[in-house]
Amino acid sequence: MHTVHFSHSFSKLSETFIYDYLTSLQKQDVRVEVITFNHLNKQERPFNGVRELSLPLWNVPRIWNLSRDKMLGRKTEVSAWPVYRKRLKKMLQKKKPDVLHAHFGPMGAFLAPVAEELNIPLVVTFYGYDISELLKDEYWRQSYRNLSRVAARITVLSEEMKTRAIGAGFSEEQTKVVHLGTKIDDIVYRKPSYPVRRFLSVGRLSEKKGHLDSITAFKSVLNKSKASLRFSIIGEGGDRQEIKSFIDSQNLTDCVELLGSLPHSQVISHLYIADAFVLNSKTSRSGDKEGTPTVLAEAQAAGLPCLSTFHSGIPEMIPDKNHRFLTEEGDVAGIATNMERLLDASEEEIQAISRAGRKHVEKEFDVNREAAKFKSIYQQLVIR
Repeated sequence: MHTVHFSHSFSKLSETFIYDYLTSLQKQDVRVEVITFNHLNKQERPFNGVRELSLPLWNVPRIWNLSRDKMLGRKTEVSAWPVYRKRLKKMLQKKKPDVLHAHFGPMGAFLAPVAEELNIPLVVTFYGYDISELLKDEYWRQSYRNLSRVAARITVLSEEMKTRAIGAGFSEEQTKVVHLGTKIDDIVYRKPSYPVRRFLSVGRLSEKKGHLDSITAFKSVLNKSKASLRFSIIGEGGDRQEIKSFIDSQNLTDCVELLGSLPHSQVISHLYIADAFVLNSKTSRSGDKEGTPTVLAEAQAAGLPCLSTFHSGIPEMIPDKNHRFLTEEGDVAGIATNMERLLDASEEEIQAISRAGRKHVEKEFDVNREAAKFKSIYQQLVIR
């Protein structure tokens, strides 16, 4: 079976999940090729069969479309799409794939006319912002309505996202849940350390990740606790200065550290030395929501108790028996209470939380199992 995948950029270091999906599909005897606007991180993410869909900087039709759309007040980030589609059509006519798979909603909208014209089944996977924040924009709402008429299958990361997708115009039959898998077998489960003293968070330094809520709660716990506590945050982003200024103003520099962006291997190493994981995600003011943060699966796979929120698909990532460590979005007092619960928990309680988390992600978030769901979808479309 021959599949061609389209991603705006392949492979961003922040999009490990797409790379893992594709390498897992290859191991399951699915032929995988990638077409992308930008081929990135070739050394860190080696992958045979990647082709860039590029145009000369001074391509006349591209410049004409951009100038026209600027004058008419249209969405200029898609101005070059008609030109790119012509080139893509020629590439696909030569490759003759059985299935096209677009990663992220906008790339599905880009591919849809070509897939329809060439009569190639189209699968589109939504990951988060593309089925939350973008729905505030009428342009994307209409694009998704058009996409719903063309796409053979839509996949989302959680049941919560499925509800949003159906609300955007995709049908129940058309929309399937495929979890954001991770390489569970590559993460060694370790007996959780006790007592809990070192908290870790991993995520882009942005409003959606709720870092300020987490730090504020940590400060509250710190003021009450006689124990020596630490909170480390891995990630980079536009809110770094705001977060750093808050840490400085609250005199937390001795116990809260910003580690910046780290390679994935180092992130896993930090999971092994932490005692508990924190990710208190929330809907940003722009409407951006998480899908299902991969790092929550990785943290549980490593044996860490996890504190998080009732946000988007996160509750589906946490076993029901551990939902007592979830709070509503932005509930700083609740986050602090959950931190204190972990500090006060017995060793037996910590071990039970840890085992339940590992068992849950082994069952629901293993990348090989989730990639097999994609393979099954492809097979059904080809037979049809």
